[in-house]
Amino acid sequence: MDISSTLRVALVVALIASATTFVVAFSACGILASKALAILYSITLFGFAGINIFFVYKARGTANIVFHTILVGLMLAGGVTGFVRVGKLFTLNSTVSRLLISLFILLGLSAAVSGILPTFIAKIFNDIIPQVLDSNFLTIILGSMNMACSLISALLIGTINVYNENESLRTTSLYSVISIILSAIVGCIVGVFLEFKAESSGYQPSQI
Repeated sequence: MDISSTLRVALVVALIASATTFVVAFSACGILASKALAILYSITLFGFAGINIFFVYKARGTANIVFHTILVGLMLAGGVTGFVRVGKLFTLNSTVSRLLISLFILLGLSAAVSGILPTFIAKIFNDIIPQVLDSNFLTIILGSMNMACSLISALLIGTINVYNENESLRTTSLYSVISIILSAIVGCIVGVFLEFKAESSGYQPSQI
């Protein structure tokens, strides 16, 4: 395995993971803190779900169809969760309830991002991310990475031992920063995997 090529791919994917988690985690902080933002989030998510239903209709390949169907399901679940959550999330809910609400909201956000982002990523970084990788495979891998990062964020944000709304916003913001760092680590691991997958398929690092 070419070290310099692997390092570049790992850093790019780590950047993608941390940037995605930044958007998802801090958006979730606002959504969890404000009922109005939660309703706006739900409406937007239903719109993204409609777009992805079109992607499912146009998709080719069983894996791609299944993946986009999962994304639609997560968006719908996240949208419904945003509508039904109570006004004071941290004051009036148990830790388990907060974890589930945080999890579905974060997964819904991540699903919305995962349905669109990988296509742009592949175009922007097409000179770094090996072109030998199938676009559907790349979409599924990056989408799965986003889901894993959202799960990390949900576990951190949803399980905090705070029952004051103002204090919870500060704590969730801090935990969001931690989740971004952890997501960068996940991204590095995924980047190494992508490089290994590419080289095993006949990709030469000199092509970068």
